Amino acid sequence: MSAHRTLSRPVTCLAVLCVMILCLPIVAAQDSDNDGVSDPTEESLAQRFAPVLFFTADETVYPVAIQHHLERSNLNQSRDGDDLMDSDPTVAEIGDLNDRDGKYYLDNRKGGLDDEGIEKDYASAKPGYTVYARVVEDGGGGGGGGNGSGQYTVVQYWLFYAFNRGTMNIHEGDWEMVQVVLEGGSTPVKAMYSQHTGGQQAEWSQVERDGDHIQVYVAQGSHANYFRHYQGKMGLASDEVGNDGKVLEPADYELVMLGEAGDGNHAADQDWLDYAGHWGDYGNIEDELQGRRGPYGPAFRENGTMWGEPVAWGEDLSPLNDQFLQLEWLLYNLVTYLMTIFALLLVIKLFGIYRRHRKTGLGPRIWSMLYIDGINGHSLANLLALGALVLACYSLFTPWYGVYVDIEVGEYTTDGEVQVLDIDGGEGITINRLESNGGLVQLVGFPLPFALLLSIGLVFLMLTTVGLQKGRKLGRKYIMGGIKLLIPIVLILVIISQATSMAEDSPAELPEEAADVLGHVSDSPQGGEGEIPIEEYGEVKLRWGLEEGGKMLALSGLMFLGAGLLLQITGGKLFEGKKERKKRKEREREEAEGYPD
Repeated sequence: MSAHRTLSRPVTCLAVLCVMILCLPIVAAQDSDNDGVSDPTEESLAQRFAPVLFFTADETVYPVAIQHHLERSNLNQSRDGDDLMDSDPTVAEIGDLNDRDGKYYLDNRKGGLDDEGIEKDYASAKPGYTVYARVVEDGGGGGGGGNGSGQYTVVQYWLFYAFNRGTMNIHEGDWEMVQVVLEGGSTPVKAMYSQHTGGQQAEWSQVERDGDHIQVYVAQGSHANYFRHYQGKMGLASDEVGNDGKVLEPADYELVMLGEAGDGNHAADQDWLDYAGHWGDYGNIEDELQGRRGPYGPAFRENGTMWGEPVAWGEDLSPLNDQFLQLEWLLYNLVTYLMTIFALLLVIKLFGIYRRHRKTGLGPRIWSMLYIDGINGHSLANLLALGALVLACYSLFTPWYGVYVDIEVGEYTTDGEVQVLDIDGGEGITINRLESNGGLVQLVGFPLPFALLLSIGLVFLMLTTVGLQKGRKLGRKYIMGGIKLLIPIVLILVIISQATSMAEDSPAELPEEAADVLGHVSDSPQGGEGEIPIEEYGEVKLRWGLEEGGKMLALSGLMFLGAGLLLQITGGKLFEGKKERKKRKEREREEAEGYPD
């Protein structure tokens, strides 16, 4: 009996040990959120690809935990009016609000859309930085949501900001997301970054990264995410992007692992995932149209596709194009290059003026445009040129081309004429997206600094006319200057005539209503007015054509051409050079010596 007991104890211990060993994989493979990926694997992948976030120097808010917003917000419901539900809402409370049509919203008490209260409160509170991570399997055809059978593993990083002050829209609260798509559970193949109502996708080889940590360039105010620091200006929102501000490394922020939406799929402190309301003020219908309403949370963004179908959502985004990146890089640095070239050419031009001074002199008035001495050809030409110069300078600061609409009835009624397209010297081409009525925002195109280019041209025109003796040579300078001033007007008319095809070929989707307007204008780029039917808007009054600045620019170009042609006809010299003056004085001396008093 004693021997049996002695033998049974090791057997029992061995059996218990075997059971424990068999249970170890079960513990290691625990999947608390039922998304098809074990918790340790999720944490490992989230840490591996955790983003490095680059901000501009003027950014005012950074990714924060949702508690920062929740603790400062009233829970309201917009029905006939704005009804206060709770001035101190909890995560559990908002987690029970699962109806997207319930018009629930969290309104920050620290400020609103028309002040800087929320941003000032953020700066005063100095909260820490938080990034939310989520890992889920996805079949790639809309089969996400954690069914455990997906061929892809998606690592998402959700970022919440207390306020959005973008060029396109302004609203309380802001949810953005970047994600990495893996094949075989570990091999990264693509990355997708959210940008406003869409985003951009890139092959893994195109992604800038520190090791496997993706580098994300966050637009100022709007918090749209870009793959390069020089992107954004050619997008529909004209985002300010850069790498001259704060940089958040993974060690600088708390990485919080998210569960899945739905009961039992996340910890209790993440019940806010099921909140189907807005993370910001609700406003009225006009606020919705203008993009001033707070966004939905992660599980409800883009009708739930970003959360439930992450691969399908990403595959619908425009791909990062290397050739387009080169163009964006050039435009981002264009002003720097122009100023550098300008400085070098200025030195060369000043040296040429110095040599001309040593050789022939610059004349008593130095600037040949100032030789106005009575009623004669060169005086009239110079008066024309001076007038043209004044008009050209004035045109640099006024609009060149505009398109206006007037909608008198319907949901999108405007208060008189509203400008929907503007071309000027400073911003290039800007457009108002009709479906949002959100103000002028950058059109995908070339935001060339026309005013800077023309300013440089005018400076060199003035410098090249310093000390010119011959009228015909001065006339040629005027003619070239006039042609250069007319080039932008010609380009504008060409661009307007091709606006529809340019919009169709751009990487950003232009709203159908805006495309209808552009198509009508493109048929007659020189200008006009009329009424056109547009779906959802009814009859829209439309007016377009050259604005005051464009007309002044064209007139100044024609005046320079006229001045140049007049000098070509009259010819002659404006003043004596050093050699002529020396010969004249010698002749006068000889004459004086030959005829003594």
